[in-house]
Amino acid sequence: MNDSRHATPATPPEPDSVCIPGPWRHRLISANGIHLHAVDVLPNNWEHNHPPGELPPLVLLLHGYGEHWWTWHHQLQPIAAAGFHAMAVDLRGYGNSDKPPRGYDLVTAANDMAGLVRATGHRTVIVVGHGLGGAVGWTMARMFRKGVTKLIVVGAPHPLIQRVDLLKKIFTNNRTVGPLVSAQVPRLPEWRMRQPGWIEDYLGHRASAGWTKTTDGKETVQVFGDALRIANVGYCANEYLRWLGRSRFRADGFRYSQKMKRRLSLPVVAFRGEHDPVVSLDALKECTRYTESLQVVTVPHCGFYPQLEAPQFFSGLLVHYLGAPRLAAVPQR
Repeated sequence: MNDSRHATPATPPEPDSVCIPGPWRHRLISANGIHLHAVDVLPNNWEHNHPPGELPPLVLLLHGYGEHWWTWHHQLQPIAAAGFHAMAVDLRGYGNSDKPPRGYDLVTAANDMAGLVRATGHRTVIVVGHGLGGAVGWTMARMFRKGVTKLIVVGAPHPLIQRVDLLKKIFTNNRTVGPLVSAQVPRLPEWRMRQPGWIEDYLGHRASAGWTKTTDGKETVQVFGDALRIANVGYCANEYLRWLGRSRFRADGFRYSQKMKRRLSLPVVAFRGEHDPVVSLDALKECTRYTESLQVVTVPHCGFYPQLEAPQFFSGLLVHYLGAPRLAAVPQR
């Protein structure tokens, strides 16, 4: 009997296969020398009620390792309905964005996103990042202090805190750090990511128990799994992890660490799923070393992916902490 879970499809999907139809707009935007795939939603009737060129405040949504813009598809409309320009992006090397051979470090990723903000006509941005996208957000907040007005992270401690937290997990044999360790080996992790079943196992060990067997979970497994089979995505995804693992021993990593040691003055909100096995609550609380204003918010009954595991509840929380232009009450669960 054939097991489709372990059968490798022959033909890789096209990059634009991630351009899933919905109540949003797909765009290719030139920034920092590459094309980035962005998916955005404006408030209802915005273009009819405002002059050309006038835009609401931008909320930029950045995905984590092994994902793409789809990780935020539940949040795009609620954010726009709250009066913002909601935009989710495929990071360099993912989805329908360009996949050059180099540039998979946090500084380049931050420059990519800053260029995208400018290219879309905005001067300032609220950054929301999950996992790897949160690390990019922390870097943007440090490098573009006048441009980033607020930082919201999901399962993403400050990069210097995360280094220490990851080392602790390696020495305690925590399996959630497996991809970071295995990424230091050439080719093997890229091959693994393309195999049917890899993404289900990856998500299953990080999400709340049983979520990958739900309707939403199965859809997410399918969507992310297909996108990981796009040519060169596996290589690019693991290049980010290689930089994270090796940069601390190199000159560029030392320069990055020195820049990131300075405290941020902008408000930071750090979300964490109650049952997140990847990021500890202590690691998020320690981020006060690097920011003057930090709120840590626990999302009940969730693992590492609150935006996918409890989308309606999390969207309400996110809109509340985004604040103006329209304030919302804190949802209860």
